[in-house]
Amino acid sequence: MRFLETFVTLAITVGSVVQAVPTYDYFAGPAQQTCNQPAIRKEWRTLSILERVQFIEATKCLHKKPALLKKMHAGTTTRFEDFATTHKLLTPFFHFTGKFLLWHRWFLNEYERALQTECFYKGTLPYWDYTIDGATANYTSSPIFSSEPWGFGGNGAYKPDTTGMLPPGFFGGGCVKDGPFKDWKFHVAPGTETGYVDRCLVRNFWIDYQEWIQQSVEDKIMEQKTFEQFTIFTEGTPMSGWEGIHGAGHFIVGGFPFGEGTAAEVYTANLEPTFYLHHANLDRIWAEWQAVDPARRQYDSSGSIRPRMDWLDAETLKTFPPAGQVTLSSDLSLGPMTGARGDIKVGQIMNTVGGGKSIPGLAGKKGVLCYKYAKSPKPKRK
Repeated sequence: MRFLETFVTLAITVGSVVQAVPTYDYFAGPAQQTCNQPAIRKEWRTLSILERVQFIEATKCLHKKPALLKKMHAGTTTRFEDFATTHKLLTPFFHFTGKFLLWHRWFLNEYERALQTECFYKGTLPYWDYTIDGATANYTSSPIFSSEPWGFGGNGAYKPDTTGMLPPGFFGGGCVKDGPFKDWKFHVAPGTETGYVDRCLVRNFWIDYQEWIQQSVEDKIMEQKTFEQFTIFTEGTPMSGWEGIHGAGHFIVGGFPFGEGTAAEVYTANLEPTFYLHHANLDRIWAEWQAVDPARRQYDSSGSIRPRMDWLDAETLKTFPPAGQVTLSSDLSLGPMTGARGDIKVGQIMNTVGGGKSIPGLAGKKGVLCYKYAKSPKPKRK
């Protein structure tokens, strides 16, 4: 243990020695507006122990910094919770719509930016390819769930009054009991509730959902020919028989949909730290799908502006724009967390290496992203 403690302390303090990723901030000025040296986002298990520790520590750092939205939204006490509140407030406008992947791509970029600029993180946002774990006997043995300082910890404590009432396949339901996030507390209310709520990080691993993190599911998504169909197959359509890889990435960690598991509560699911690696994986799959046929797919944006599922109340739906299709000129916003800086057009985030470059059919606007994904360490196909 003495060696382990010494190593972790060293890993945290020598972060400045690790080579920093290329800096890119579209909003910082003309000198940095062109994407010439894209950063590389890597799969979690390909990171060194040092790199994993640094990402974990940066995440914890963000949960110690004071919130920007505290005066506007009770319960938002830290910068980490700023992102949860932002996701919560805007959830109705991008889930089950054509903006689902688009908005999350922009949201992840802002989260990565916060880690780097506010917590001195030298790396990039990693992704978690759970299809690798889906091919094993039990996905819960994934290195991402390590209880060491370079993992996200394991399941929640067994909670019989919750888990005992669910179908077989659950054995958690309480606060996470080990790892770097076991003592985390949040105050953003779940769902559409408002106010200050004291709660912990809850997990309830759903073993039966392993069937939805198989390579065959990703393959089916990659077969889709249009962006609209790609989005639907990625996000899934609950009750239709196709849950999709998006829901799976939440439910294998958080448990039953809309239950007490943090990852399974749609509005504030990103209070679960693995959320960002999960959605980075969805973004990776989308980027790879685009690369198959860039002439047709790089700037293919479509899908309904209004939800394709009847899951919102009538009052919320009144706040939506008229029915129509998402286009390159459609608006994307990160709300009050970023203000006008986060207000862009869809076309500006369609190309992950399009920073500073013109956008076909969108005069006067340029791309704002500058990153790529390293190839996933998937096992070779037989």
